[in-house]
Amino acid sequence: MDCIGCDQGIVDLAIGPDSTLYIAQEFRGLLIKEATGAESSRSGMLDGVTVTPDGAIFVLDRASFTPGNVLQVVDTGYINFNTADDGLEVSTFYDITADTSGIIWIGCDLGLISFDGETFELKAGLDRAVFNVVQTNTGDIWVRPSNAHPARWTGTEFESTNDRFPPTLFQLDAFDVADEGVLWGSSSLRGIFIDDFSGTEATQVDATIYGFEDASPFIRRILVDAKNRIWMTGDFGFALKLEKQGSTTSLRDPLAEAQPLQIFPNPARETVQITLPQSISRASEVELRIYDLTGKPVLERTIAPSQGQQNLTLHDWPPGVYHILLRQQNNYWRSKLLHY
Repeated sequence: MDCIGCDQGIVDLAIGPDSTLYIAQEFRGLLIKEATGAESSRSGMLDGVTVTPDGAIFVLDRASFTPGNVLQVVDTGYINFNTADDGLEVSTFYDITADTSGIIWIGCDLGLISFDGETFELKAGLDRAVFNVVQTNTGDIWVRPSNAHPARWTGTEFESTNDRFPPTLFQLDAFDVADEGVLWGSSSLRGIFIDDFSGTEATQVDATIYGFEDASPFIRRILVDAKNRIWMTGDFGFALKLEKQGSTTSLRDPLAEAQPLQIFPNPARETVQITLPQSISRASEVELRIYDLTGKPVLERTIAPSQGQQNLTLHDWPPGVYHILLRQQNNYWRSKLLHY
């Protein structure tokens, strides 16, 4: 198991044509790790990163007060492009990827947008937010829409896979498509799903067979690289590499030993109280992070150990399941909150 950029708030990663690894970090910019082992970085607040076949690097900008900024990384800094220049008022970016021809595909609150380096275009027929965008080795573009399962963009319309997943499964948290069109997906409530489309439905897999101690770990991002290796990012921004599909030893969740976190009430409607564990050290601060089911952070806060409890008001939170994560140095606590 390789762990790269751990504890740096990873939100996305991409692999360049020369095997350089690009890691987008929420508040620490872009980490660039070359195949030679050399590392460099760019400052910024990012929501995503992708690399075109010719090595051009594009990132989604979070820092700007003007929503809709897509930045191209160049030697002198960034070149800025904005979706509003083509009449698309984007409020929130979720994902970005480049296809084999160099077209940039962006998932956002409006849906799926393509960018050819000059013009942004919204693809019709989806009418909902897109949280993930991936491209297969055959050139197909797949998306993970809001409140729906992955769909394939045919070039003229979207083909849904809703009928291939259990009706009780609300949506996947992350997915990608490997060689020969095999779809890998994860659900924080139901574990890992694999679908080679040879049968009538996707196969549900217990995540413990891949080395996780939790059958349903929270995985924010799945990426399949050119060598068919499965990369995953999850709670508190770790990056894991599964060298061989089906391995039982090469992948392990760094949070597998996380202790349960006490929250009350649960389910909660208006407020919830988080009790800091008695085992917390008084010598250093505690990080509190809460994510929704899409993996999007809804709260990030630093807590003094002496506070003992945290009371959160839920009035502005949409109903759903939330992941509550507490970290102090190398110690972790977590819980799932049902807000109704």
